[in-house]
Amino acid sequence: MDKDGSSFPVLIKYIDAAHNLSVQVHPDDEYARRVENDNGKTEMWYVFGAEKGAGIYCGFKRDTNKEEFLSKVKDGTVEELLNFIPVKEGDCFLIEAGTVHAIGAGCVICEVQQSSNVTYRVYDYNRKGADGKPRPLHVEKAVDVINFKAFKDQTNAGSFYPVQGGKMRRLTRFKYFECRKLDLDGTYTEEENNSFTAINVLKGEGKADGKPFKAGDSFFVPCGEKFTLEGKAEIILTTEDVKKYYRNERFPLLS
Repeated sequence: MDKDGSSFPVLIKYIDAAHNLSVQVHPDDEYARRVENDNGKTEMWYVFGAEKGAGIYCGFKRDTNKEEFLSKVKDGTVEELLNFIPVKEGDCFLIEAGTVHAIGAGCVICEVQQSSNVTYRVYDYNRKGADGKPRPLHVEKAVDVINFKAFKDQTNAGSFYPVQGGKMRRLTRFKYFECRKLDLDGTYTEEENNSFTAINVLKGEGKADGKPFKAGDSFFVPCGEKFTLEGKAEIILTTEDVKKYYRNERFPLLS
């Protein structure tokens, strides 16, 4: 819960894809709340590991439509429509609600998403589940929410800039979350701000407020609290769009 009792706004996951994951789409808030009594889902993917040739599917190569898409789903050739993006360590993508997407084999990803359980699976490479039957698809709802236009990147990542104890860059900003990448090489302190901060350590080791951390560790800093990180590590910092929940005139809004 956040400070006014609403559901916590984000979920953060690590995904190590040994095989191609299913092609999915998520609805926006309006559809999800009306049809599923849940939130919509926009995601941020930060790639911190990638085998040679690994990539993701993100949206369509070109404008398409419901009829063509359904035809490709039916005959098992939907991949022909999808926009495949080769990836490397350090790449970042904002996957907006309505964007058909899939994580390809060989990708290791930190995913920050809206807090939601709504996923519509539209294609699963004709694989079968543990019961020997094809896993269920949700095509009818999916076509209600898919953006059939050619993919247009809205990630809006920034370049690194120096900070005390390392360097920082913005990965993305969406109305429910902002993600930054900290390459820590020394001691970094973040003063009180008007959002929680989720700290996810991707690589390296050090200390958070004097407590040891290593790759894979996560920390949560409540709204309004200062924290200090020291060591040599690669870290993702996730905060909320503070305008809705945490506006406080003593602290500036995040830029």
